[in-house]
Amino acid sequence: DATAYDISLIDTPSGMSIEPATLTVKSGSNVTLNVTNDGTVPHNAAMDDGMKTADLAPYTTATLEVGTITEDTTVYCAIPGHKEAGMTMEIKVEN
Repeated sequence: DATAYDISLIDTPSGMSIEPATLTVKSGSNVTLNVTNDGTVPHNAAMDDGMKTADLAPYTTATLEVGTITEDTTVYCAIPGHKEAGMTMEIKVEN
């Protein structure tokens, strides 16, 4: 069974972020992210392997089924400029 984690995509006048900024999971965990856009513009949650949610309108949600995690990875907003503005989250793996 997958373990679900809630994450929030946030934009404010001072910047963009994903909360929590870091998520620690056990190696081999099956991870699902419940993604909520708590910002004022569209955002998404993406990973380097090509997995990503649809672009989410403000105050909507989606699920990203990450799958089995065995190494550290980054989740970010793939809308141009958002990752660079700080909209990233690290998934850290512990043994």
